[in-house]
Amino acid sequence: IKEYSAFKTWSGKMKGRGAFVSASGDLLGHLLEKHNVQPPAILVIKPRDIAEHHAIYSGKFTDKALKKFFKSLRLPKMGPLTVGNAGEQLDDGRTLFIYIGRTNR
Repeated sequence: IKEYSAFKTWSGKMKGRGAFVSASGDLLGHLLEKHNVQPPAILVIKPRDIAEHHAIYSGKFTDKALKKFFKSLRLPKMGPLTVGNAGEQLDDGRTLFIYIGRTNR
């Protein structure tokens, strides 16, 4: 899927600035409901940012558009995010960029 490919490309470009992960299963359903987001989208969770705890990107997944979105954030590694490791991912204080795709379930 081109959106996931673009997300993965940006995870490499922003290595070391946060955790880039993809959500699936029960966690995906929870995120969709809690943040009222429709796939494909990128949910950015910033646990230490009091002013903006999260941001959502749901535009076109072009290099130019994603560059603009990521640059608009003050700030990013790629791996699976599960119900079992979500707490650990949030506890370390890193910003999470979560790809919410059409085929993650």
